[in-house]
Amino acid sequence: MDITERNKKVLLIVLIAGCFLSTLNQTLLNVALSGLMEVFDVTAATVQWLSTGFMLVNGVFVPITAFLMQRFTTRQLFISSMFFCSSALYFAHVQGILACC
Repeated sequence: MDITERNKKVLLIVLIAGCFLSTLNQTLLNVALSGLMEVFDVTAATVQWLSTGFMLVNGVFVPITAFLMQRFTTRQLFISSMFFCSSALYFAHVQGILACC
């Protein structure tokens, strides 16, 4: 497969945007830490584990996502993700976690 010059530029732009969004994602979580401390009434050390766990989950899901994209079609992945998201929303509603619904 021959990669054209235009495709190389698009790929570079997507990679740069992904790096920026990853950094932004971590920054947004760090901004929310003080609010989480107040809501859950925990110490800074306890809520810091949330940030650490979040980064670990992100690190684990990058290779898992690459494996799943090679193994399954985009349609299969989309349908299964919609199933899991719908199930999570349903069970959150049943448990009374969702205050809006």
